[in-house]
Amino acid sequence: MEDIVEEVVEEPIVLPYVAPFTGIRSEEEQTQRPIIVTMNNHPLARPQSGIAQADIVYEMLAEGNVTRFLALYQSEIPDIVGPVRSARDYFVEVAKGLDAFYIAHGYSPDAQKMLNARVVDNINGMQYDGILFKRSKERKAPHNSYISKENIFTGAEKVGASMEIHKIPTFSFYDSAEGAKLETLSLL
Repeated sequence: MEDIVEEVVEEPIVLPYVAPFTGIRSEEEQTQRPIIVTMNNHPLARPQSGIAQADIVYEMLAEGNVTRFLALYQSEIPDIVGPVRSARDYFVEVAKGLDAFYIAHGYSPDAQKMLNARVVDNINGMQYDGILFKRSKERKAPHNSYISKENIFTGAEKVGASMEIHKIPTFSFYDSAEGAKLETLSLL
């Protein structure tokens, strides 16, 4: 008589919460308000600190052929972020659209008007240089402004900004890598 071996198939455990900006599932709900930092993308600013921990990195045109990064943090806030650079009005609009706490060091005239009008909760190195923002001696200005995780939260408290998420973004994510694969079409 043959032994019958019954295979036990375990159902995969599906964690209950989805991180709003990465789609990664977790046991705990993400309640951290998103934080957007304008980061320098100049060759003299590389490597940037904390960029690898960003949930999303937007590369935005500043002027001419110069780009800046808007690094969005929610899942993980790095200990140090930078070099931090100046705001543009359309960077402020991105932060507003994502209800993010916005961090920059400097601003264009239009961005300054928006930030002064509190279009978004923000802190800026122009007001807090040497207080919340620290200068690295290893780089020359304007590639040397950094902010720590601790000072991000201290700054939010200073300006009365809540760091709890206000509205959850409506990004969509595939349940698996298989679901995200595109079919290749033959043109022949």
